[in-house]
Amino acid sequence: TSMVARYGQGSRVQVWASPRFEEKGFLIKEWRHEPYTFLIAGVGVIATGIGMFLLAARPRAPEQVEGAPPALWLLPVGVSLQRRWMTLLIGGSVWTAMTSASGAHYVAMVGWSGAHAAFDIIGGFCVTCSVVALATGAWTFWVSRMFGDARVMMDTERPIRGRKLLVVVEQPVQAGRRVDAMDVTLVCTESIVTGSGKSRSVKKREAWSELHSALQAGAISAGDGVVRGAVWFELPVTTMPTSDKSQVYHRYDWTLRVRTHAAGPDYKAVWPVVVV
Repeated sequence: TSMVARYGQGSRVQVWASPRFEEKGFLIKEWRHEPYTFLIAGVGVIATGIGMFLLAARPRAPEQVEGAPPALWLLPVGVSLQRRWMTLLIGGSVWTAMTSASGAHYVAMVGWSGAHAAFDIIGGFCVTCSVVALATGAWTFWVSRMFGDARVMMDTERPIRGRKLLVVVEQPVQAGRRVDAMDVTLVCTESIVTGSGKSRSVKKREAWSELHSALQAGAISAGDGVVRGAVWFELPVTTMPTSDKSQVYHRYDWTLRVRTHAAGPDYKAVWPVVVV
């Protein structure tokens, strides 16, 4: 009523009408912020989740384990299973809700037959991302109900090429669950960057790797719900050490990978290792 009262009876005013929908006309043309606010809120949640991952996964030095014979260094976990599935599930759910709300608002305003192809493409992309995030979060949640984050320890803070390396793994598992195998792999990856801009390409290959099974097939978890295993690696002196951060175009990176096999999903995780 307050808007119509701005115009006196019998006055001539300019109005806007849709050529495709004659029943829809506008006396005042204004911009609405609701759909964009919903999208920005969803992006904010996703950005918060990404920030959590980046902060948790920042490079950290190994910490010495007190009272461990022999002396052991605990490798820092990147992003824990609990934080991973919580971020994916909550972020994916909120992103889905925000996208659905903004899409419903758009359809209600212009009618589905008037939806533009660009909006359909963007909406489909957002929904796809939401579904992938929710599915990955659900899968990670399932894994977290069966396994806990593994503790990986080495007998030296920085492995030295040409010497043996002891790796001890402790894998918490659901009480009474049968564990078939625990594979521990040490990998040296070579990365070569060629070109720049759009022609930039990265080629990676395993320069060296060695796999050991920390458990015999058919092993059962210990009474405290933790599977333990120890393996020895012998790093050849012919391999390359971990490259410095300044080496961008040709570098070598070492990682320690653990995969625990059980009925259902397997536990997989990767720890960066600095080899000298």
